[in-house]
Amino acid sequence: MNSKIFAAIFVPVVIVSLLITAVCCLRSWLGFSESYRLDVPLYQQHDGPDLEEYSHCVSQLRISDDVKKEVEILFQEKPKTLNLNEFCEVFPTTQYASFRKNVSDEEESCVICQEQFNELNNIRVLGCSHIFHSHCIDRWICRNSACCPLCKRSYSLPVGSCHVIAYIEKRLGPRYNLDSSITRKESAWLDVYPDLQEFADKKLIRYSSKAWSAALIFCLATKSKLRGIIIIREGHRRYDLMMSVEELQMEILRNELRMPSHEQRHR
Repeated sequence: MNSKIFAAIFVPVVIVSLLITAVCCLRSWLGFSESYRLDVPLYQQHDGPDLEEYSHCVSQLRISDDVKKEVEILFQEKPKTLNLNEFCEVFPTTQYASFRKNVSDEEESCVICQEQFNELNNIRVLGCSHIFHSHCIDRWICRNSACCPLCKRSYSLPVGSCHVIAYIEKRLGPRYNLDSSITRKESAWLDVYPDLQEFADKKLIRYSSKAWSAALIFCLATKSKLRGIIIIREGHRRYDLMMSVEELQMEILRNELRMPSHEQRHR
C-alpha cells in the first residue's frame, strides 16, 4: 500500500519536473532565456572576424541623418585622448633593471620627479622612447593629457575611429540594455537593419511544420515572439562582429602609438 501511494505521488512529480526541464531547455535553445544586452557578447569570435561579412553588415545599416550628424559632431569635437587605463594598456609597466639589459643608452633620471632610476623602479617606456617612473607618468596623464612631458608627442587616437558602433548604440537608445520587451527590442533593431524582417521570415520557414507549431505551444511561445528573437539575435551577431573588427582596428592604432616617431614618419 505504501509503495502504491509513493508511486502515485512520485511519478507525477517526476513527469512534471521532466516537462518543465524540457520546456526550459527548448526555450533556452530558441533564445528566449537570453537577456540581450550590448555589453554582454552573445557570440564569441573563435577565429579572426570576417571582414567581408563586416562590410556587408555596414552596408545594410540604415542610420537617420539626425543621428548620423549628432554622432559625427560628437567625434569631431576632439580626438579620443587615451584615458589612464588605456594608456597603461598601451605602455605596460616594466622594471628598470629589465629595461637596461636591452638598451645601452638609457636615461638615468625621471624628468618629472628629478630622481634617479634604480634597478627596482617600475617604469613606463613611451613610443617616443622616453622613460618615466610609472607612478610619475600616471599622475602626469591624470593631471594633464596623454602626451610625453619631454617631447610633447600626443598619444591620442584619430577622430572617428569608432563611428559604426556609435551609430548603432545611439539608434538603439540608452535604455536598450534595461528593456526586457522583445517587441521593443525587435522594433529597435528593425530601425537599424530593415533587412532583418526578410531574414527572420526566411528563418521562420524551418519552424512551419506541425511538430514545431506544437513545440512552440508546448514551450509557451508564439511565432511572432520567435520572429522577434530571430531578429534580435541576428542584430546582436552583427553588433558583436563589428565590435571585434573595431577592437582589431583599435589594436592596430595602439601598436602605431607604441612605434617610435621616426618609424611613424616612414610609414
